[in-house]
Amino acid sequence: MFTKESEWRRVLIAHARTLGWKVGSSSAAHSDPGLPDLVLVNPRGDVVFAELKTDNGSVSRAQRDVLLAAHKAGVDVYVWRPRDMAVALARLGGADVNPDEGLYRSNPQELQAEALDTVLAAVCEHFEIEPEEITASGRQPAIVLARWAYMAAARELTGASLPAIGRVIHRDHTTVLHGLRAAQSSPEASTSCSQATEAARRALA
Repeated sequence: MFTKESEWRRVLIAHARTLGWKVGSSSAAHSDPGLPDLVLVNPRGDVVFAELKTDNGSVSRAQRDVLLAAHKAGVDVYVWRPRDMAVALARLGGADVNPDEGLYRSNPQELQAEALDTVLAAVCEHFEIEPEEITASGRQPAIVLARWAYMAAARELTGASLPAIGRVIHRDHTTVLHGLRAAQSSPEASTSCSQATEAARRALA
């Protein structure tokens, strides 16, 4: 439908204004990193923060942090993609949005899960392996090191709990704790895990 975020933004702003919303749109040149693309306010006292992405776009760490902070303050926050257009327009029209629609993102666990998936993908790309190799039971040294690196990167970059980090790769929290310690068990492991963390940091940026 829309291949560029700017096209999606333009259409959504037009619909929002037609429905009576006041629209504030962030500019990268004049805003701090992470502020949402749209701040929407209507006369009913309804406030929405919306981060706009293409269907394949990912949420950066800075954007996620702002959305989570807004959620804690009681603001409705969303990540809206072109495939969600019908539900987005329903929300702007005053309808309640069902979280099961896959659009609503005020649930912090959903935002964190998306970040963990991004970290896992970046670590796997760094080690040139597939995510399934980390989530499987393989004990080859290269796979084990990549698994430790994911755990270390996820902990440092997302602040997720040990159980949350483990769920992504089908491990319990004690295994994650062991992995975090093992990631620092030797200079070689520490260096390799640090390099993978930097790759994941760039993916989240």
